[in-house]
Amino acid sequence: MDQHKDILEIPRRRKPDLILLGDSLFQHWGGEGRRVARGVRTSDYDLYFAPYNTANFGVSGDGTQHVLWRIDNGEFEDVNPKLILIHVGVNNTVHATGEEIAAGIKEIVNRLRKLTPNAKLLIVSPIPAGPDKDHWRRVKLDRASEIIGRYADNKRIFYADLRSEFIEDDGKLIEADYSSDSIHLSKPGFAKMGKVLADPVRRLMR
Repeated sequence: MDQHKDILEIPRRRKPDLILLGDSLFQHWGGEGRRVARGVRTSDYDLYFAPYNTANFGVSGDGTQHVLWRIDNGEFEDVNPKLILIHVGVNNTVHATGEEIAAGIKEIVNRLRKLTPNAKLLIVSPIPAGPDKDHWRRVKLDRASEIIGRYADNKRIFYADLRSEFIEDDGKLIEADYSSDSIHLSKPGFAKMGKVLADPVRRLMR
C-alpha cells in the first residue's frame, strides 16, 4: 500500500510520457520515488528510460490481480502517457495456469485501453523463469507468452518477446543474467533487457 501511495504521487508532480507497469522486473530499475528491492538498480534506467519522462509503476511481488487492483484504484486517473510497458505474470505461476495468466494480462490491456485512450501499449513477454525448459514455472510462462502475443494488433497494442535473449540453445537460463533464484535478473540481465527494449521503445515513443 505504501508503494501504491508513492505511485499515486508521481502524476501530481509531473505527467509521465512513458510508464513501466508491472512487477519486480520493472520496479528494480528504480526511478523517482521507487524502492529497489534487491539493490540491482543501475545507471541503465537513466540510459534507457529516463530520457522519455518515465514513471516506474512496477511493484515487486505483484501478479496480474494486483496490477488490476492498482489500475482500479487511481494509478491511471490523472495520466496521459504516450506508451505503457507491461510486464507481469511471473508471480502468478504458483497458483495460475498459463491460460489464466494470459487472461489476466488481457484484462489489464482492456482496462488501460479505456483509461488511457491515447497510449500505445507494449506487452513484454514474462522473462523466463525456472532453470530449464521443462521447469513447471517456465512451462506456464511459455504458454502465457504464446497467447499474449496474439493480442498485438501493431497499431495500438504491441508485443516484445524477449524470451530467446535469456536462454541457451538447450533451454537453460543464461546464468550470468540471473540471480540465484532463477527468477530475478542480475545487473547484466537488466542491462540486456534495457538494450533489447531500447529499439521498440524508441520507435513507439516517436
